[in-house]
Amino acid sequence: MSQYAIAEPKPSDVRQMKCLWMNVFGDALDDINWFFQKLYRPERSLIAKQGDKVLSMLNSIEYSAWVDGRNYKGAYLYAVATDESFRGCGLSSRLIQAHIEQLKSNGLDFAFLIPETQSLFSFYRRWGFQDALKRRLYRIENDYVAFPEKSYPDIK
Repeated sequence: MSQYAIAEPKPSDVRQMKCLWMNVFGDALDDINWFFQKLYRPERSLIAKQGDKVLSMLNSIEYSAWVDGRNYKGAYLYAVATDESFRGCGLSSRLIQAHIEQLKSNGLDFAFLIPETQSLFSFYRRWGFQDALKRRLYRIENDYVAFPEKSYPDIK
């Protein structure tokens, strides 16, 4: 792969970041715009660029957790994405490595993420992430839930 740079995104990169997000995750533009309006902070994001093209990105959201009376500061790594034609080149790995170093230097206690696919669990384990939560589906019978008078035919 030819030269690429890792940097904090500039305002001129946001359009490409949104397109990358849409292409990788298939989310609706309204949802992506909501993230960029409400949660996005360039200082908590990194991109890998080749020339003017955004190839990969990582965003994080400030997070805190109270455990045994102590408040731990952390980050939720969010929308880690690489253009399909540049996967396997180590771009996401470089972004994660650089961002974790930033988090450590800023005194954060932890980072977490939720992998998009099962295959990504092993990728993130290479960076020290561990499986921490299990997903379970609970069925709540209608006898125990009070619904408003409006009918919701899809809820059973």
